[in-house]
Amino acid sequence: MDFGPFLFNDETAGQTLLYYSSDRPGGAGKVDIYVSRLSSETGTLEPPVPIAELNTNKNDFQPTLRKDGLEIFFVSGGPTGYFLDLWTATRETTLDSWSTPVNLTLLNITAYEYHPTLS
Repeated sequence: MDFGPFLFNDETAGQTLLYYSSDRPGGAGKVDIYVSRLSSETGTLEPPVPIAELNTNKNDFQPTLRKDGLEIFFVSGGPTGYFLDLWTATRETTLDSWSTPVNLTLLNITAYEYHPTLS
């Protein structure tokens, strides 16, 4: 099952990317974050690629990117897997890999967090 889509138009690199969550086989955990590039030639999505630096052996899902694409927010069980918390990662440019995710401890409570959004 695929869910939690986020369409990102990367104006700097001139490409459109679809970030989403999936429980497809071959991921790091039960649910992982994937990205697919929209082909400018065919207008179809290319095969999905798991984002290894964001995915854990727990559930990782519902990605939301900042407008410039340099920061991502998502929900994850993280290394402990006790609760689903909000996490973030950054990168220098949209062509770089994501940094090691950081738990947003000031925003998280002792329950489950879901679907971060930005206005």
